[in-house]
Amino acid sequence: MKQFLKGIIHSNSFFISLYASFVWTHFLVRKYTLVYNDLLLSRPLFQDGKRILLLIPHFDDEVLGLYGFLKQESNRQKIDIIYLTDGKNCLKSKFIKNITDIRTEESNKALQGISVHRKFYYTLPDGFLHNHQNELEELIQKHLMGNYDFVLTTAPNDNTPDHAILAQATENVVRQFRNTRILYYRSTWCTFPIHDAEYKYVSSIKSKATALMHYRSQNNIPLINTLLYSMHETKSKQAVEGIISYKKYHDNQKKYTIANMLHF
Repeated sequence: MKQFLKGIIHSNSFFISLYASFVWTHFLVRKYTLVYNDLLLSRPLFQDGKRILLLIPHFDDEVLGLYGFLKQESNRQKIDIIYLTDGKNCLKSKFIKNITDIRTEESNKALQGISVHRKFYYTLPDGFLHNHQNELEELIQKHLMGNYDFVLTTAPNDNTPDHAILAQATENVVRQFRNTRILYYRSTWCTFPIHDAEYKYVSSIKSKATALMHYRSQNNIPLINTLLYSMHETKSKQAVEGIISYKKYHDNQKKYTIANMLHF
């Protein structure tokens, strides 16, 4: 009888271990493998005529994360952009008195030829949104009274602190607006993986790099590296941007958490 029980325990342990290995392998394959053809088959994000609010934590994030999106959607949708911070936290910016005005002009040049309904500029302290979350939430709430269909914001797991705080603030506010959906965009590559994105926008590396070059006040930061990382991640010769819904993002995070638990 003891041998029989030991056999069952050993057998179950084997299958549990096998299953855990399978789940972890599947996770790694999904995380690090991208079939580029899938990018070309991405379904359209919006029907025409939607009201969309873009929350931009820093000047240049609108180009890094949403340039292709704006190129393709700006003539079909009613898009408003909110720039949230003053741009004064960058090392070089600390020595430029009118940096907010300079960044505003640079942003306008970067988005030349792109039709945007309205732009709003605020001067929350760059790099310190965690100290101003209540003010940030009040600001977002005031704008969402305009009955937007979608609000696009940075993702909760974005490694840039201001980006993560913005995501949290957006979630807190949008709960009050039943008709508004949250979508997350990738301003940096260190956030949700591109293959998880439900919607992908492709633009030429040259046009996006040219837009980024207008941010001359940021030339101490290698913004072009974001494009290079994107090309490496997607194995593509084009600039690929990813957008994911609130539900899909949080469902994926749960799956990854379970996969990690099973692995360890």
